[in-house]
Amino acid sequence: MGWAWVIIFLLTSSAPGGLSVFCPAPVVYNKNRTENEVLEKIQGKTLHFANCYSRHFTNEDAVSFKVRFRFVIKPSGLVDQIEVVETGTDQKGMISCLETILMQVQFSRIPLSKGSCTVEQSIIFRF
Repeated sequence: MGWAWVIIFLLTSSAPGGLSVFCPAPVVYNKNRTENEVLEKIQGKTLHFANCYSRHFTNEDAVSFKVRFRFVIKPSGLVDQIEVVETGTDQKGMISCLETILMQVQFSRIPLSKGSCTVEQSIIFRF
């Protein structure tokens, strides 16, 4: 566990009521991609994650929770096989929205010989 584990990147969205979205460092298996590469791409989608939240929760029913995904990054850079590992909400529309955003993330291409990479990534919503 390197220094990336203790760093949490924070981006506060412009959602009413002060929604904050945290994307802690990911767990990267197979090590053919770096934690920094994955975190940079996921962090770039933080405002999109906040938009999912604002579409599925109002200020009256706002809650704080964490969702943890496991997914595969293929050598082509495309995301595949998204699975919810942990969820703090039963709002299926919210989970579906987050999955759609993750599927749109484009990572760099790597040689086929390096194979796919499995990642676990948490997204934390604080209201």
